[in-house]
Amino acid sequence: MKKISLTSTVLFSMVTWASAQNVGIGTTNPTNKLEVISTVVSASNATIGATNNGTVGSAIYGISNAAGTYGVQGTSNNGIGVFGSSSYIALAANATSGTAAYGTSVSGYGLRTIGKIRLAGGNTNPVDGAVLTSDATGNAVWKPRKNGFFVSGAANSAIPPNIYRKVEFGYETYDPGSDFVNFQGTTTSSTSVFTAPVAGVYHFSSAVMFENTDEASMQYADIRIIKNSTAIALKGVKPVYFTGPANAFLEIEGDFHLDANDKIWIEVSQHNSLGKTCGLNNENYTGRFSGQLKFAD
Repeated sequence: MKKISLTSTVLFSMVTWASAQNVGIGTTNPTNKLEVISTVVSASNATIGATNNGTVGSAIYGISNAAGTYGVQGTSNNGIGVFGSSSYIALAANATSGTAAYGTSVSGYGLRTIGKIRLAGGNTNPVDGAVLTSDATGNAVWKPRKNGFFVSGAANSAIPPNIYRKVEFGYETYDPGSDFVNFQGTTTSSTSVFTAPVAGVYHFSSAVMFENTDEASMQYADIRIIKNSTAIALKGVKPVYFTGPANAFLEIEGDFHLDANDKIWIEVSQHNSLGKTCGLNNENYTGRFSGQLKFAD
């Protein structure tokens, strides 16, 4: 029988023996080919420590060829099941089929990383600026972030003179990110407001039309883009008179940088000498508001 020589510090609680081809360290009843049980704190607080000082290879390398088995498995009730540290790749897993890396936790983290994460290959389809999403079973995939909306149909029946009022848009053509709250009959602080989902540069465009204004009273009208209660763009026009009533068509657009959760909406005002209210045309082609993300930070 070969003798085994231990060159490192011998732990008093260590028991090494072989029974039915199972080897145990710190246990007299090993149930695995090699089982190590330790309560002694080492320099790295690990039961088993492996170091590779070479230029190639791995400190620990596990291969499992049978379905439902594991190349390397770590379990912890309150700590970390598997821990990897490296100046390049801390933990690498590879599988031609099945699962390359699997983590589970009852009340902690199934996977926790400190540093960069790179997800690519398979059906993930990474592209610049994409958002990681999943199907109903949790399979992750990169998809381009769809930031944009188009609404129309100014719902304001009348705008009082000489004050600014938010324009309520009642018809939504598209809003894939659900970032715009369209008007549905009741005006609130959230209706007809766009909330930026990510920081970046956005383009906004809007148009409305005052109609059947009194030629003798209306002097001018204006439209402005509001960000978080502050005007960031303003444009005014004078009414275009034909015979009798007049129309005032207002358009505005521009590129603006927004932080995540910044809020944008449209306000209009009309100014006249007789103090009369003026209505907005509610057709979809005359009252509109749209916005798109040009590029994220």
